[in-house]
Amino acid sequence: MVNETPFEFRFNDLTLRGRIAGPDDPAVPLVIVCHGFLLSKNSAVPKTAFEFFVENGYRVIRFDFPGLGESDGQFRDMTISRNAASISALMNELAGKGAASKQNTFLCGHSMGAAACAYAARQGGFKGLVLFSTPLDWMAQKNFNDPHFVEEWKRTGTAKVFAERKKTFLDLDYGYYEDAVGKKVAQHLKESQTPAFLVQAQLDCVLPQQALAKLLAASAPGSLGLLISNSDHSFQDGKLQPTLEQALAWMRGRG
Repeated sequence: MVNETPFEFRFNDLTLRGRIAGPDDPAVPLVIVCHGFLLSKNSAVPKTAFEFFVENGYRVIRFDFPGLGESDGQFRDMTISRNAASISALMNELAGKGAASKQNTFLCGHSMGAAACAYAARQGGFKGLVLFSTPLDWMAQKNFNDPHFVEEWKRTGTAKVFAERKKTFLDLDYGYYEDAVGKKVAQHLKESQTPAFLVQAQLDCVLPQQALAKLLAASAPGSLGLLISNSDHSFQDGKLQPTLEQALAWMRGRG
Protein backbone atom coordinates (compact mmCIF):
# COMPACT_ATOMS: atom_id res chain seq x y z
CA MET A 1 0.00 0.00 0.00
CA VAL A 2 1.57 3.29 -1.10
CA ASN A 3 1.16 6.62 0.65
CA GLU A 4 -0.96 8.61 -1.81
CA THR A 5 -2.36 12.12 -1.58
CA PRO A 6 -5.57 13.54 -3.12
CA PHE A 7 -4.81 15.68 -6.15
CA GLU A 8 -6.94 17.96 -8.28
CA PHE A 9 -6.54 20.32 -11.21
CA ARG A 10 -8.69 22.54 -13.40
CA PHE A 11 -9.76 21.58 -16.89
CA ASN A 12 -11.81 24.31 -18.55
CA ASP A 13 -14.61 24.91 -16.02
CA LEU A 14 -14.26 21.48 -14.37
CA THR A 15 -12.28 20.17 -11.44
CA LEU A 16 -10.69 16.80 -12.13
CA ARG A 17 -9.60 14.67 -9.20
CA GLY A 18 -7.00 12.01 -8.67
CA ARG A 19 -4.14 10.79 -6.51
CA ILE A 20 -0.43 11.57 -6.47
CA ALA A 21 2.44 9.71 -4.82
CA GLY A 22 6.19 9.35 -5.00
CA PRO A 23 9.11 11.77 -4.57
CA ASP A 24 8.15 15.45 -4.68
CA ASP A 25 11.05 16.22 -7.00
CA PRO A 26 10.68 17.36 -10.64
CA ALA A 27 13.98 15.64 -11.41
CA VAL A 28 12.28 12.28 -10.75
CA PRO A 29 10.45 10.97 -13.84
CA LEU A 30 6.67 11.39 -13.70
CA VAL A 31 4.14 8.78 -14.85
CA ILE A 32 0.57 9.87 -15.62
CA VAL A 33 -1.76 6.86 -15.53
CA CYS A 34 -5.07 6.96 -17.45
CA HIS A 35 -8.03 4.60 -17.11
CA GLY A 36 -10.28 2.98 -19.70
CA PHE A 37 -13.84 3.45 -20.94
CA LEU A 38 -16.54 3.45 -18.21
CA LEU A 39 -13.81 2.87 -15.62
CA SER A 40 -12.00 5.11 -13.13
CA LYS A 41 -8.64 5.82 -11.56
CA ASN A 42 -9.40 3.09 -9.00
CA SER A 43 -9.98 0.35 -11.57
CA ALA A 44 -7.58 -2.57 -11.49
CA VAL A 45 -5.14 -1.65 -14.27
CA PRO A 46 -4.56 2.05 -13.40
CA LYS A 47 -4.44 1.45 -9.65
CA THR A 48 -2.04 -1.48 -9.96
CA ALA A 49 0.19 0.46 -12.38
CA PHE A 50 0.12 3.51 -10.10
CA GLU A 51 1.24 1.52 -7.05
CA PHE A 52 3.85 -0.42 -9.02
CA PHE A 53 5.56 2.66 -10.44
CA VAL A 54 5.50 4.45 -7.07
CA GLU A 55 7.12 1.43 -5.42
CA ASN A 56 9.84 1.56 -8.06
CA GLY A 57 10.78 5.17 -7.41
CA TYR A 58 8.65 7.16 -9.83
CA ARG A 59 6.39 10.09 -9.12
CA VAL A 60 2.93 9.01 -10.29
CA ILE A 61 -0.48 10.60 -10.86
CA ARG A 62 -3.71 8.84 -11.72
CA PHE A 63 -6.94 10.77 -12.20
CA ASP A 64 -10.54 10.41 -13.35
CA PHE A 65 -11.48 11.68 -16.78
CA PRO A 66 -14.35 14.22 -16.88
CA GLY A 67 -17.70 12.72 -15.97
CA LEU A 68 -16.22 9.62 -14.34
CA GLY A 69 -15.15 8.69 -10.82
CA GLU A 70 -14.69 11.73 -8.58
CA SER A 71 -14.18 14.26 -11.38
CA ASP A 72 -16.69 16.92 -12.40
CA GLY A 73 -18.55 16.77 -15.68
CA GLN A 74 -21.11 14.63 -17.48
CA PHE A 75 -20.27 11.22 -18.86
CA ARG A 76 -22.52 11.80 -21.85
CA ASP A 77 -20.19 14.58 -23.06
CA MET A 78 -17.14 12.30 -23.20
CA THR A 79 -14.93 12.20 -26.28
CA ILE A 80 -11.39 10.95 -26.88
CA SER A 81 -10.39 14.52 -27.74
CA ARG A 82 -11.75 15.82 -24.42
CA ASN A 83 -9.92 13.13 -22.45
CA ALA A 84 -6.68 13.86 -24.30
CA ALA A 85 -7.16 17.58 -23.65
CA SER A 86 -7.52 16.86 -19.93
CA ILE A 87 -4.12 15.08 -20.00
CA SER A 88 -2.62 18.12 -21.71
CA ALA A 89 -4.25 20.44 -19.14
CA LEU A 90 -2.68 18.44 -16.32
CA MET A 91 0.72 18.51 -18.00
CA ASN A 92 0.49 22.26 -18.63
CA GLU A 93 -0.47 22.96 -15.02
CA LEU A 94 2.43 20.90 -13.67
CA ALA A 95 4.88 22.49 -16.12
CA GLY A 96 3.62 25.97 -15.24
CA LYS A 97 4.42 25.31 -11.59
CA GLY A 98 7.84 23.89 -12.44
CA ALA A 99 6.69 20.57 -11.01
CA ALA A 100 7.23 18.47 -14.15
CA SER A 101 8.24 18.58 -17.79
CA LYS A 102 7.04 16.61 -20.80
CA GLN A 103 10.59 15.49 -21.48
CA ASN A 104 10.64 13.72 -18.10
CA THR A 105 7.09 12.33 -18.23
CA PHE A 106 5.69 8.97 -19.31
CA LEU A 107 2.04 8.61 -20.28
CA CYS A 108 0.53 5.26 -19.32
CA GLY A 109 -2.97 4.27 -20.43
CA HIS A 110 -5.33 1.32 -20.70
CA SER A 111 -7.80 0.84 -23.57
CA MET A 112 -9.59 4.18 -24.17
CA GLY A 113 -7.03 5.77 -21.84
CA ALA A 114 -4.27 4.45 -24.09
CA ALA A 115 -5.94 6.05 -27.12
CA ALA A 116 -6.24 9.34 -25.22
CA CYS A 117 -2.54 9.17 -24.29
CA ALA A 118 -1.55 8.58 -27.93
CA TYR A 119 -3.67 11.52 -29.06
CA ALA A 120 -2.31 13.78 -26.30
CA ALA A 121 1.25 12.86 -27.29
CA ARG A 122 0.86 13.52 -31.00
CA GLN A 123 2.77 16.82 -30.76
CA GLY A 124 5.76 14.95 -29.33
CA GLY A 125 8.06 15.78 -26.45
CA PHE A 126 7.16 13.08 -23.92
CA LYS A 127 9.72 10.66 -22.52
CA GLY A 128 7.69 7.63 -23.54
CA LEU A 129 4.30 5.92 -23.74
CA VAL A 130 3.23 2.74 -21.92
CA LEU A 131 -0.01 1.58 -23.54
CA PHE A 132 -2.18 -1.43 -22.68
CA SER A 133 -4.94 -2.79 -24.95
CA THR A 134 -4.71 0.14 -27.35
CA PRO A 135 -7.53 0.49 -29.92
CA LEU A 136 -6.18 0.56 -33.46
CA ASP A 137 -9.28 1.79 -35.26
CA TRP A 138 -12.53 2.73 -33.52
CA MET A 139 -14.55 1.53 -36.50
CA ALA A 140 -13.53 -2.01 -35.54
CA GLN A 141 -15.14 -1.67 -32.13
CA LYS A 142 -18.38 -3.38 -31.20
CA ASN A 143 -21.44 -1.42 -32.44
CA PHE A 144 -19.35 1.17 -34.29
CA ASN A 145 -19.47 -0.94 -37.46
CA ASP A 146 -23.17 -1.72 -37.04
CA PRO A 147 -24.96 0.73 -39.39
CA HIS A 148 -28.34 0.25 -37.68
CA PHE A 149 -26.88 1.06 -34.25
CA VAL A 150 -25.01 4.09 -35.58
CA GLU A 151 -28.01 5.42 -37.50
CA GLU A 152 -30.23 5.18 -34.41
CA TRP A 153 -27.51 6.85 -32.35
CA LYS A 154 -27.34 9.70 -34.84
CA ARG A 155 -31.13 10.01 -35.02
CA THR A 156 -31.67 10.20 -31.26
CA GLY A 157 -28.41 11.95 -30.39
CA THR A 158 -27.61 9.48 -27.61
CA ALA A 159 -26.77 5.81 -27.13
CA LYS A 160 -27.24 3.68 -24.03
CA VAL A 161 -24.01 2.08 -22.80
CA PHE A 162 -24.01 -0.43 -19.98
CA ALA A 163 -21.78 0.38 -17.01
CA GLU A 164 -21.02 -3.09 -15.66
CA ARG A 165 -19.70 -1.90 -12.31
CA LYS A 166 -22.70 0.35 -11.68
CA LYS A 167 -25.18 -2.16 -13.18
CA THR A 168 -26.93 0.61 -15.05
CA PHE A 169 -27.15 2.20 -18.50
CA LEU A 170 -25.61 5.60 -19.16
CA ASP A 171 -26.30 8.04 -21.98
CA LEU A 172 -23.47 8.81 -24.39
CA ASP A 173 -23.87 11.60 -26.95
CA TYR A 174 -23.39 10.98 -30.67
CA GLY A 175 -20.45 13.40 -30.53
CA TYR A 176 -18.41 10.56 -29.04
CA TYR A 177 -18.85 8.54 -32.24
CA GLU A 178 -18.10 11.49 -34.50
CA ASP A 179 -14.92 12.22 -32.57
CA ALA A 180 -13.76 8.62 -32.17
CA VAL A 181 -14.02 7.54 -35.81
CA GLY A 182 -11.51 10.25 -36.70
CA LYS A 183 -8.95 8.90 -34.26
CA LYS A 184 -6.37 6.73 -36.01
CA VAL A 185 -4.09 5.71 -33.16
CA ALA A 186 -1.31 4.40 -35.40
CA GLN A 187 -1.20 7.80 -37.10
CA HIS A 188 -1.06 9.57 -33.75
CA LEU A 189 1.86 7.38 -32.65
CA LYS A 190 3.65 8.15 -35.90
CA GLU A 191 3.05 11.89 -35.46
CA SER A 192 4.28 11.87 -31.87
CA GLN A 193 7.60 10.19 -32.67
CA THR A 194 7.55 9.14 -29.02
CA PRO A 195 8.85 5.63 -28.23
CA ALA A 196 6.11 3.35 -26.92
CA PHE A 197 5.87 0.14 -24.92
CA LEU A 198 2.78 -1.52 -26.40
CA VAL A 199 0.98 -4.38 -24.67
CA GLN A 200 -1.82 -6.50 -26.08
CA ALA A 201 -3.48 -9.61 -24.68
CA GLN A 202 -3.72 -12.70 -26.86
CA LEU A 203 -7.30 -13.39 -25.78
CA ASP A 204 -8.50 -9.80 -26.14
CA CYS A 205 -12.07 -9.99 -27.48
CA VAL A 206 -12.14 -6.23 -28.12
CA LEU A 207 -9.03 -5.78 -30.28
CA PRO A 208 -7.75 -7.89 -33.19
CA GLN A 209 -4.32 -9.45 -32.64
CA GLN A 210 -2.92 -7.76 -35.73
CA ALA A 211 -3.44 -4.39 -34.02
CA LEU A 212 -0.18 -4.76 -32.08
CA ALA A 213 1.98 -5.21 -35.17
CA LYS A 214 0.37 -2.25 -36.93
CA LEU A 215 0.76 0.03 -33.91
CA LEU A 216 4.37 -1.04 -33.43
CA ALA A 217 5.17 -0.42 -37.09
CA ALA A 218 3.90 3.16 -36.73
CA SER A 219 5.78 3.86 -33.50
CA ALA A 220 9.10 5.63 -33.08
CA PRO A 221 12.45 3.81 -32.99
CA GLY A 222 13.05 2.27 -29.59
CA SER A 223 9.45 1.09 -29.25
CA LEU A 224 8.63 -2.42 -28.08
CA GLY A 225 5.54 -4.60 -28.51
CA LEU A 226 4.48 -7.37 -26.16
CA LEU A 227 1.74 -9.96 -26.79
CA ILE A 228 0.62 -11.55 -23.51
CA SER A 229 -0.53 -15.15 -23.90
CA ASN A 230 -3.66 -16.44 -22.15
CA SER A 231 -4.70 -12.96 -21.03
CA ASP A 232 -7.65 -10.77 -21.98
CA HIS A 233 -8.45 -7.08 -22.40
CA SER A 234 -8.72 -6.43 -18.65
CA PHE A 235 -5.55 -8.32 -17.55
CA GLN A 236 -7.44 -9.74 -14.57
CA ASP A 237 -5.47 -12.97 -14.55
CA GLY A 238 -2.19 -12.33 -12.77
CA LYS A 239 -0.41 -11.25 -15.95
CA LEU A 240 -0.35 -7.52 -15.19
CA GLN A 241 2.44 -7.55 -12.59
CA PRO A 242 5.08 -9.32 -14.73
CA THR A 243 4.06 -7.16 -17.69
CA LEU A 244 4.62 -4.02 -15.62
CA GLU A 245 8.06 -5.35 -14.68
CA GLN A 246 8.92 -5.60 -18.38
CA ALA A 247 7.57 -2.09 -18.93
CA LEU A 248 9.74 -0.87 -16.06
CA ALA A 249 12.87 -2.34 -17.63
CA TRP A 250 12.00 -0.59 -20.91
CA MET A 251 11.33 2.72 -19.12
CA ARG A 252 14.64 2.55 -17.26
CA GLY A 253 16.32 2.02 -20.59
CA ARG A 254 14.85 5.35 -21.65
CA GLY A 255 16.87 7.06 -18.87
